[in-house]
Amino acid sequence: MNPSQPARMDPQSQLDATRAPGGGERPGLPWREVLASFVAYSAVFAVLAWPWLRAADHAAPNSNLRHPADEREVAWILAWVSHALGTAPRHLMDANVYYPAPGQLTGIELFLSTQLVFAPVFWATHNAVLGANAAVLLSYPLAAVAMERLLIALGCGRPVAWTAGLVFALGPLRVPGNLMILKYVNLYLPLIALALTRLRQRPANGPALGLGMVMALAFLSSYYAAVMAAVAAAIWFPLEWLRPAPGRRRFAFLAVAAIAAALALLVVVSLPYLRRPEASATFVSPLAALAQLYTGLYYLASMDPLSLGLAGLGAALIGSAAPAARRAARWGLVITVVSALLMVGPTATIGGWTIPLPFAVIANSPARFFRAPSRFVVVLGFGTALLAAAALEAAWRRLGRRAGGLAVAAVAAAIVATHGSRLAGSRLEVFREQSQPIYAAVKAVAEKEGPGPVLELPFVPILAVVANPGFYPSGAPGAEAMLGSTRHWQPLIIGETAYPPPHWPLVAATLGRLPANEAFQDLVDMTHVRWLLLRPREEWFESWRAARDRILALQGVKRILVLDGWELLRVDRIPQHPGWFAAIAAGYRPQQTVLGTPLAPLPPEAARAVVMARGAVPAQALAGSALPLSFHVVNIGAAPWPVAVPPQAARTHTVGLEARWWLADQPHAADTVQLSQEFELLRDVWVGEDVIRDVFIIAPTQPGSYDLEIRVHQVAGADFDGPENKPLRARVVVAAPSPGSVTP
Repeated sequence: MNPSQPARMDPQSQLDATRAPGGGERPGLPWREVLASFVAYSAVFAVLAWPWLRAADHAAPNSNLRHPADEREVAWILAWVSHALGTAPRHLMDANVYYPAPGQLTGIELFLSTQLVFAPVFWATHNAVLGANAAVLLSYPLAAVAMERLLIALGCGRPVAWTAGLVFALGPLRVPGNLMILKYVNLYLPLIALALTRLRQRPANGPALGLGMVMALAFLSSYYAAVMAAVAAAIWFPLEWLRPAPGRRRFAFLAVAAIAAALALLVVVSLPYLRRPEASATFVSPLAALAQLYTGLYYLASMDPLSLGLAGLGAALIGSAAPAARRAARWGLVITVVSALLMVGPTATIGGWTIPLPFAVIANSPARFFRAPSRFVVVLGFGTALLAAAALEAAWRRLGRRAGGLAVAAVAAAIVATHGSRLAGSRLEVFREQSQPIYAAVKAVAEKEGPGPVLELPFVPILAVVANPGFYPSGAPGAEAMLGSTRHWQPLIIGETAYPPPHWPLVAATLGRLPANEAFQDLVDMTHVRWLLLRPREEWFESWRAARDRILALQGVKRILVLDGWELLRVDRIPQHPGWFAAIAAGYRPQQTVLGTPLAPLPPEAARAVVMARGAVPAQALAGSALPLSFHVVNIGAAPWPVAVPPQAARTHTVGLEARWWLADQPHAADTVQLSQEFELLRDVWVGEDVIRDVFIIAPTQPGSYDLEIRVHQVAGADFDGPENKPLRARVVVAAPSPGSVTP
């Protein structure tokens, strides 16, 4: 070698030169490097997300990887938690949806650790969309820095680590960007691995505290992120424990203690969730598992092909001579394989044999709420990023500093130019409710005339949304109302969550009966609704616009405000059933209906009813046809009738209706009934109440003369057969349909 030329150092030697003699990094250097990397990453992502950044106060990228209603729910959750923590922390779980049911935040997420970013922005601006966007956008450089620091700790060169950090930050489900990212923030995965690696290098209290803090932040990020974090820790811990180094026992003790402490915190926070009936529900059907498998393949197809190619190359480097490349390849392959198996679901069927897979452990644990195994693609992205780093590290070491650096830089540029350029999406989803003047106006009116529950109409069931694609771009007007409520914080009668409260099906059915006067009175009784907020006429289906006019004409309703086609109405009705509101507000109890009526056999003095037709009962019907009937049902007994129970609950002791057919002039005995049909009443019936029921009764299939009886009965209880009972009875001649006719 020419002594006049400086000695050439390979990349690993250059890396080692930056380390202290004991193997740790030089004091003060890491934080300067972390800050420099964060600034560099932030600049890259700011350029890539510039269209998104400019509209961050009212929009986010439109992506096929999420539903716009879910994004609104995420922003609303963050806003509610921030609002509650700042005003009434004791009522954190009592979110302002499905009023007056308590504890409605237990049906969704908390995103507690995300408040570190969201809350300051929201408190300063009162803009939920801006706060949520800030949290999402910041997650990109943070994820990249976390991955970079992990790879440096594993021995990779800094150019390799920086590029692999870019690969990881732009991983699965993250391009285009969307607010749903906050349900499975990926930055905690490399942070957990880094904390375990540091603890293995120095089994002491300081690194153990760091591990505990990272695990706690991950666990409190979201429940999906908590499961992913637990999986990442469960994979990385044994890999570190098996690595030859002193202090193995102390490492294991401190790691387990730190993770257990974080888990204990999660359990304490989750106690209200664990009390919900869904916590003990069964998990996933075979059809749902198949759908998840398809979704998983769709998620995989959304990944960057270049990154996947590098990952495939990295998998071939398990036996590489470069220690850092070999370590990243081996560990990345383990994580990739395990997460891919988790994505398949709880079982796989091969040759007629059902084989349990790793996800079965989750499906039969308290984490069974994890209903989308395909989302383990986020963990898979962690594994493929490690594999990509292994490939880049091997190339960098082989090619040398200059050529290797150029190759790594070319890969980074290619990832930015192809995959990264799609970060802001092809168009933005505008959250119009964040800026619409009506929600600020509702706040002003409520401050002047008094607060109270708000019912935003129309209520649009999901089937109506699906049947009319494009009419409601958000996919759920209820989610729009939730996000809009962050600007006035009045309680909402409706909601849009995965686990609605037990009383919600009853309220939803009652909303479907509007604008009937008795249905509106039932809503007042159940919810004490104070304000009706009617959307502009063009936002109602054409067939529903007459109902909007009739709502405006309801008694006890006064128009207070008209703004941009919206109309705010004040409700001045007095509740007729005060016990209903109290029962819903107290929370569901299995021994009662959702309206508070005891579920028990009725005594004879309470089992008294009168059923009267509204108009004449048809004297003739076609065989097998549906006979429309409307009738009054009157409770003339001494106690209310229990009716309204949640859909999943047993109907034991509930009161309903039964239609029975006998051949004319034959004994009316139970064993001679030709046809019977049961109908539910709409809600609990109070003493002396007269309720109306409209039904379709199926006629017998055999022609002839029949006696029809419609009576009240109780499931596993009273027969309503006392002398005071007066069922509806009529004689109906059932005729055979004429040839070629269609039976209705």
